[in-house]
Amino acid sequence: MKTHSGKLIAFEGIDGSGDARQILPTGIKAQIVITANLREWRHIFKLRCAPGAHWEIREVMLNLLKDLKQLIPVVFDDFEINEELKTANLKP
Repeated sequence: MKTHSGKLIAFEGIDGSGDARQILPTGIKAQIVITANLREWRHIFKLRCAPGAHWEIREVMLNLLKDLKQLIPVVFDDFEINEELKTANLKP
């Protein structure tokens, strides 16, 4: 990391995918509370369990999806979790 007068100039080896935030002071634990109905939760899972989602949020959301598939299978059974790729998609 290079600095000039205390200002960040560039990170070497960071590809711009958002992972730079993990080494900055803001990359700390954060507690998030979300209130949503079941339709909204399905939409959230479609977005946040997709391969393009940030890896950390995808991991959290996959764990939550696994729990909800057990608690409310009639609503979430059509999600297929790929453990190898750590993603989830709707079954065709």
